[in-house]
Amino acid sequence: MNIPSADDDQADLLRRWVAALADELAAPGASKARIDPDDVDIDRVLGLAGVAAHAVVRPAAPLTTYVVGYAAGLAAAQGVAPGAALEAAAAAASVLATTWRDAAGDADGSADHTGSTTTPATATTADTSAANAATSDDTAGSGDGR
Repeated sequence: MNIPSADDDQADLLRRWVAALADELAAPGASKARIDPDDVDIDRVLGLAGVAAHAVVRPAAPLTTYVVGYAAGLAAAQGVAPGAALEAAAAAASVLATTWRDAAGDADGSADHTGSTTTPATATTADTSAANAATSDDTAGSGDGR
């Protein structure tokens, strides 16, 4: 067991945590099913969690990252490149989270669902573009108009 020392910086600790978690979750004898820790974009995942926490409600952060990971995994199982699947799912979730208050009937933004005094994060142009591309890619290949 490798216990981190007190002087580990947070980024290094998170990289080591992801590596340990990937090892722990690897299916026995299934090297292809192992998550490559270098493929985990820690900053993207934490950024998405922050958007969900501030734009929706704090408990939405872990739930959002879980659902995005699940959706990306399903897309990857259908042949979408894992990195592209994650980026598309994260972008779509980010766009949804930043528009959630208006969609949920809080058009004036007066309700503070987060318990925070910070302004909700906004989606980037890249998020919107990636979400739109993912949607068009999904519908273009489906053949059923969905």
